[in-house]
Amino acid sequence: MVIRLFLFILLFYSCSSDYSDIKKINRESLFHGNSSKIWVINKVKKKGVNYAALKLKDKDVAIFYESKKILIQPMKTLGTFPSKTGTLELSDDNKRCEFHFPNEVWRFTTVEISSKKISLKPMKNSAFFYEMELIPYPESEAIKN
Repeated sequence: MVIRLFLFILLFYSCSSDYSDIKKINRESLFHGNSSKIWVINKVKKKGVNYAALKLKDKDVAIFYESKKILIQPMKTLGTFPSKTGTLELSDDNKRCEFHFPNEVWRFTTVEISSKKISLKPMKNSAFFYEMELIPYPESEAIKN
């Protein structure tokens, strides 16, 4: 009986712990990778219709920087075409994000944020009314080998 009581107490105390040393994950770093990161705008949808280009070389990209800056432009014109520039703001609960551009604000509800995909759904008060899916710029086969 004493052994059972001891095991019960041990089990009870081993299940409780002080979580003060656990740090909250900064989801913003998934956008910029703690430096800068290129995301391909894979899908731009409205009412189930995808308006994004089908071929990778024809798609637009979004470049996110640790400084919260964002650049959006066609992949073909990287470095030569004036891009759409703004800033990223992610809510504390990671459920909303906003892209602030000089004359408009794109407001989204985050459907999914991971290292492999970011899915965004437009909010009613957004200046951009399309769902967006971002995927990391793929590693080429020439680099993999």
